[in-house]
Amino acid sequence: MTEIMTIITTVGSSLFTNFIDEKKKLKNEHDELADLLYCKSNVSNYGEEIELFREWLPKYIRETENACAEISSIKKIIEKIKDKTFHIHLLASETILSWLSAAIIKEKLEEEGYIVHFEEKEDIIDGLQVKDAKRFEKEGLVNFVERVLQISNYGYNTVLNITGGYKALIPYATLLSQFYQMPMFYLFGDRFISKEEYTLIEFPQSPITINWGMFEKYESVLKDLKKGIKDWDMYKREHNIEDDFSACISTTDGKDAFLNAIGEMFYQKYQQFHMVYVLQNGPLSKVSRIKERQILNKGIENLVNRLNQFIQNNGLENATKEELFRKINEDEKDILNHARRQGDDFFICKCPRTKPEVRLLYTFDYVNGELKKLVIYDYRIGNFEHDDYIDEFRTFYRNNKDGKVIPYLQVKMNQ
Repeated sequence: MTEIMTIITTVGSSLFTNFIDEKKKLKNEHDELADLLYCKSNVSNYGEEIELFREWLPKYIRETENACAEISSIKKIIEKIKDKTFHIHLLASETILSWLSAAIIKEKLEEEGYIVHFEEKEDIIDGLQVKDAKRFEKEGLVNFVERVLQISNYGYNTVLNITGGYKALIPYATLLSQFYQMPMFYLFGDRFISKEEYTLIEFPQSPITINWGMFEKYESVLKDLKKGIKDWDMYKREHNIEDDFSACISTTDGKDAFLNAIGEMFYQKYQQFHMVYVLQNGPLSKVSRIKERQILNKGIENLVNRLNQFIQNNGLENATKEELFRKINEDEKDILNHARRQGDDFFICKCPRTKPEVRLLYTFDYVNGELKKLVIYDYRIGNFEHDDYIDEFRTFYRNNKDGKVIPYLQVKMNQ
């Protein structure tokens, strides 16, 4: 069975402009629809014009090789990648022309045997229009980012095709592509004319480094920004907020603030990871051997995901920290809290039996159903005397539990 590859394609109006330029038909009908947003009342009121395009455009596509940029670019991408099962996903702006174009393109591609997805309730992106700049920024771009991440499962086996649609999307789509490692393609040209051939351009991937500590620092603020903050100046003063993540925030007249599209894509990525800390000058901060670090990182990743799975499997999402700690202490599997002793305020993780064996001395906070500040204090790898290392862990924790901790590892959460 071949691997499934998703092609997310933004849809513009080149199909209409090419048809009108070549066939010299329906210009007045096009002008009637050009400035209209997609809604039931507009679709009903302009039903006659819409039906005329539904009649003429499929015929035009069948007889014209490069009738629209979207179809041409999709076929070029498929030809370039090859050997995959392709699922094409169309995204339309909040306009009648984009909706109608996507619907007709879907029908045409399905006639040729392609698998195409276009759901009006989800794939017409609210706010993606060019009449209201603030709404475009506050709703359209954010909704576009959220929908792309939802379709792609955060970039998994997905390419972005931004040939069609608004050019204002390109910088945001580029950043989204780089950040989530999605190849991005564009059919090169200022205006797409059916009689001309255009070159498919693939945007190169490059590494992006993000200060994730900033997102952890402002996590509660980011949640408020997702909902919208009415008086940003007052909010900043009350919460002692600096300007170190201003690129993620947009404001209206300096008053109400919201998480913009850049903030949304970064915050979505941040939520996929859990930051693990270690003592600033502790044992883990001094690990230099690559193999040893790889073994430790694997054990830590296993610990974080086991903790989250334990919370979900036991219905502890709304539990208090004390309730969660008590439940872990009662767990009979002896993995999350190995060699437990009454009165301990730390845990020892016995990683699954792999070679070599790994033990981790750790603590964590638990706030509002989420793991917070998981700290690894010490570790053991390989052969060790059971009672000896337990006593050593207890002594080490007692002497260092108040020590300064630093970020060590971002653990990707299992989906």
